[in-house]
Amino acid sequence: MHHLFLAMISPGIIVGQELRPDILVPLINPGSYDLFMKTDVVVIGGGASGLFTALDLSTRGADVVLVERGILLSGTSGRFHGLLHSGARYAAIDRAAAVECREESAVIARMAPFAIVSEGGLFIRLKGDDDSYTDRFLKGLNDSGIEFTEADLKEIRHYDPELSPEVDFAVKVPDRVLDPFKLFYSLALLAKNRGVKFFLSTEVTGLDGERRIVHTARGDIETKVVVNAAGPWANKILQMYSKEVNMMPALGVMLVYDARIVHRVINRLRPPSDGDIILPFYQKTIVGTTAQLVEDVDDVEILPEDIQLLVDEGSKMVPILARMVYRRSYYSARPLIGGQDARLASRDFEIIDDDWLVTVIGGKLTTSRLMAERVSDLVCLKLGIDEGCITKDLVLSYAAQRTPVDGTIGEDVYGHGLWLASVVGEISS
Repeated sequence: MHHLFLAMISPGIIVGQELRPDILVPLINPGSYDLFMKTDVVVIGGGASGLFTALDLSTRGADVVLVERGILLSGTSGRFHGLLHSGARYAAIDRAAAVECREESAVIARMAPFAIVSEGGLFIRLKGDDDSYTDRFLKGLNDSGIEFTEADLKEIRHYDPELSPEVDFAVKVPDRVLDPFKLFYSLALLAKNRGVKFFLSTEVTGLDGERRIVHTARGDIETKVVVNAAGPWANKILQMYSKEVNMMPALGVMLVYDARIVHRVINRLRPPSDGDIILPFYQKTIVGTTAQLVEDVDDVEILPEDIQLLVDEGSKMVPILARMVYRRSYYSARPLIGGQDARLASRDFEIIDDDWLVTVIGGKLTTSRLMAERVSDLVCLKLGIDEGCITKDLVLSYAAQRTPVDGTIGEDVYGHGLWLASVVGEISS
């Protein structure tokens, strides 16, 4: 079993067991706009799957550059609802995704226990909900190997007294709530120390497949392989190469309440629908989520009816929400595998191999490490690298607290401003 441990030796400098401190002086972003360099792999996207892919490839010996048009986690990964899935949500309808979530949730919890905000989840059925779905759900949990127990209603109301008196059945599952900034900031620093070069606030402007060059706002990068991990922006990258994949960008709206109203993740025991999850995030509460297909993830609007829908549905599970004023709303865009319905689309992932360009879509933040492993396996075949994945056995130590961008899940916890505002000297190349 391989372990990569991190230790703090001074502010902003993190070292691993195999790395020498004297080579870890952080590089200040030179602000150069005449860049030309060569590398083995360019990873496009500084979210969960991009960061895990960059780290995975670097541990196998590849030379990696990660390009992100904004800052880390400024897209989908920093704007999710916080759930580290046990797989239970998909047990009745998407068995493959359920099993992947069950396995990967345990991996991430072991990898970064400091990033786990809360543990434990409930699926609650309200009077009038479809009893037949309960049978399908329980069978799905069994078939997916997800641990569960039928909950005592008196006990759960004692622990979460704001639950609706209409709850007539409940199941305990091993859901967790994750702080993505703690996990991925530590992961990014490890990747930096493993040799990954980060170009943040650097937009990709073109792809030249014939010369194998990625054009960016800072200059050109010649590379053997490109990994398109841009999430719901993946088709914008592919269109530069006259390609497209069958993907549905789906908008999910969430509400933040300025109090910790529940102590466990509360899920509605029904087929996945709008407003069916409530999560504790530190001393806040997140209510989510919607699922609307959008044409352009850079041109979206949170509508009053989206907010009212979340209030109405959330208050059926926790009635006090109807009498409270939410603090703010935010949204996330998901890169779902193509279909006709955002709710019915699989939450599994897909890897599209197009010679030097490898694209990954779908999946969950919970399964991002696994997605990266599969992508890295394919890339290493192209590069002739015969090294296996070790990220499943990573053990991280948290480095430092930073501030996320406005509109992310952590805005209220960390304060306003740009996350990694001081990380220019720690991460950027």
